[in-house]
Amino acid sequence: MAKPKRDHTGRLLPKARADGIVPAGLLKRDGGHLDRPLFAATLSPEVETVIYNYRPRQWPWCELWPIIQAFVLGIVLSFRPPTVASARHSMVAVTRFAGWAVQRGLELDVEVLFQPVRVEEFAATAEIGENDRKNMRSRLRAIGREVTRDAPWPTEPTRISRLDMRPPYSKVEVDLLERDIEHQYKTIKRAAKVVHHLGLGAGLRARVLRVVSADDLGQRHGRWCVRVHGANADHFIPILLPHVPAVLKLAEEHPDGPLIHDWAHRKTVGAMLQDFRQGNSTPKPNSWRYRSTWLLSHLALGTRLDVLKDAAGVREQRGLIDLLQYLPLLDDAEITHMLAGPEA
Repeated sequence: MAKPKRDHTGRLLPKARADGIVPAGLLKRDGGHLDRPLFAATLSPEVETVIYNYRPRQWPWCELWPIIQAFVLGIVLSFRPPTVASARHSMVAVTRFAGWAVQRGLELDVEVLFQPVRVEEFAATAEIGENDRKNMRSRLRAIGREVTRDAPWPTEPTRISRLDMRPPYSKVEVDLLERDIEHQYKTIKRAAKVVHHLGLGAGLRARVLRVVSADDLGQRHGRWCVRVHGANADHFIPILLPHVPAVLKLAEEHPDGPLIHDWAHRKTVGAMLQDFRQGNSTPKPNSWRYRSTWLLSHLALGTRLDVLKDAAGVREQRGLIDLLQYLPLLDDAEITHMLAGPEA
């Protein structure tokens, strides 16, 4: 009879289940498990039942489940969720996180994946609703603090503000998106073009992109603008010149109803683009990232912060200031001329 295994503190390590999963262990790079006791208390039978019986139903998580199941179970069991609700939410969050990692070719290693920068990247780019984004980010940060040894987690979490901006697209990413948009099915291609050009050209939010129509386009002071309907009054956002021809072409092709699609009122923008086919290096089209890219374009053009704040409909400038880190660096000559002002 094999001698029971103990950890470095003398505690008995739990036996492996019939399916090969060790509840108290996390997979390491060498395929083993962490050598420290991860369970400070025994999970209730109800919590264990929720964890072991969990199966994602939505695509693509259901297809990825055989690949990520052992990793997800090891993480959540080691996190020791105290209640059934906490266990369920933890399984959903870690499943989404692990699936997102697999899709990007990242290693399913607890110390590699549960890094603050990875959780932030997931929260910024994952195709999930805003409330789910905040909740999953908070839960993954809590799990990361519990199950990692070396990851540089701060002692106190920082909260996502409504003003925090998603990372803007780079010039290369914009070019890749434009290339891949042309290879989509007809309905997805139409929706993607609207989100792309009115996102980059006017920074429209998803709720506006769903309803904007050709009737909302018009000229003001010699520039093409898009009208955004407000509760008290409408306001007009000028479209950046490089995107005007594409927007006008969309309006010409679809003069009636929402530009994005005839059935837009029944779907979110994310749902419309769920089947967007992209190359290995192409990011997913995301209205939040398009909006950040539009704001960054104006900062690069020198648009005044107060003017941009009003056009974007944000109450404070902190979110805009966060984008300054993405501006291209200036050399000494450019800085000198900028601070000296224009010649008389």
